[in-house]
Parts: sequence; structure tokens; C-alpha cells
Amino acid sequence: MLVFAPMSPRKRGKPAYIAISLLITMLYASCATGRQADLRPADLQADDLRPAARGGSLAEDFRAYYARAGILPRDAYSLRPYFTTEEWGRRAVEFLGQAEDYILISSFLINSHPVNEEIFATLEKKAQKGVRVYIMFDSSTYYTYMPDKKTFRPAPLAAFPEGLVNIAEYNPIQGTKLFALGSLLDRDHRKFWIVDGRRLAFGGMNLNYYSLAPQGEMHNIDAFVELEGEEVLRPMVESFCRTWNDNSPDRVELED
Repeated sequence: MLVFAPMSPRKRGKPAYIAISLLITMLYASCATGRQADLRPADLQADDLRPAARGGSLAEDFRAYYARAGILPRDAYSLRPYFTTEEWGRRAVEFLGQAEDYILISSFLINSHPVNEEIFATLEKKAQKGVRVYIMFDSSTYYTYMPDKKTFRPAPLAAFPEGLVNIAEYNPIQGTKLFALGSLLDRDHRKFWIVDGRRLAFGGMNLNYYSLAPQGEMHNIDAFVELEGEEVLRPMVESFCRTWNDNSPDRVELED
């Protein structure tokens, strides 16, 4: 059982940089991704690794917590976790290669880079064969530095031939929103991939350098999980369509 809760660079004037600076500060403080140096197992206490000793199990504690929050359990099966960038990087190509009808990808950050060029090539080949590919990313993508702290990588808008892949930008960061700074803090940190409404992969890995860099480079330590299950997939497809339609003039119909 899985407990699951569905939830082009532009020229900008100087005033927009104030909002952008605030946003970048917020991004660094809010993302759940961790760096290798942040993990210190020696700092963990024994009590942090076991449920509170009051008779119930940890699973029961979580079940009660989610029930109070109105989050329903969903049946799932074929659970396959991936704990390293190499594992998911290899599997991602196979995962996308199984698509026959459509691919939905929602990712907080997406940048084209040699570490994910095979994934992008697979998406392009699938689209050329008639598979409908939809990619949604957060505007924060445009403000992600590479390790040299000087350069940026291209966003997905520049990764595919024009019109081949459907792309939507979540809550674009624009100077016109300077007088509504609160709206700029609405960012979509989710990372999930859906193939044909039958397979779901989700977790902490973005589709960018930091999430897919080889071990030993400046990579994040995240995990991805692949599963199947109609009860899980249906609400996630609904969530993707709803978010897409809120952020793109090109509507996606759930029934399609």
C-alpha cells in the first residue's frame, strides 16, 4: 500500500531582479533535495530511527496521521526503488522507451546536459514516432547555476525541434508580477513521470545535472520510485492535466 497525495528566457527590466533575488533565496531554503555533504549519519540518534514506544507501529502512526489530514491510501504494486543517479539514469531510458501513447513529465528543474542527453534523445525519438510528449517545468529552471557558479544550462524549450514536444512553464517568473511577490513563491517542486497512464515514476530527482550527475561529481542524493497501480495513476494523470491547463494555452483533456 502506498500513501500518496496528488498535489524561453525573457528580457527583464531592472525591477524584476529584485523579485528574482527574493525568489532564488526562497528556492535555496525550500527544496527538499540534499547534497552529499549534508548527510551525517553519525548525527542521528537511535530514537530517530524507531517509532515512538507507545505500543503502535510506525506504519500505524503514519496511517493515522494521513487519515487526519484527509490523505487516502492508494493500492500500488510492482514497487521498484532507485537510489543512485546511475540506476535511474539507465532505467529512465527504458521507462520512456515503453511508451506507446503518451508521456507526461512534471519536474521542478529541467536542463539539457550531457548527463541526460540520452533521456532527451529518447523523448525526441518517441515524439517523432507519434507518442504525445508533455513536459512541464518550474520557472526556477532558468535560474539554476552550474557548479562553476557562472553558467546556466539550456532549458527544455531549446532541447527539441520546434513543435515536436509539448512544453509548459509553471507560474512564469515575470517582471509584471513584481507587485504580487507572493505569487512568485508559488513553485512546483514535484517530480513525476507517467507513461501511458500505466506506469508512474516519482521521487526527488529533477531532470537536470545535479540530479543525474555521476557519483563523485557534485550530485544530489535523492531517490526515485517506479510503480504501477490504477488507483495511484488516475489521480496523478488528473493532477498533471489540471496543472497543465492552468499554465498553458494548449489544453490537455483527461479523457484523451
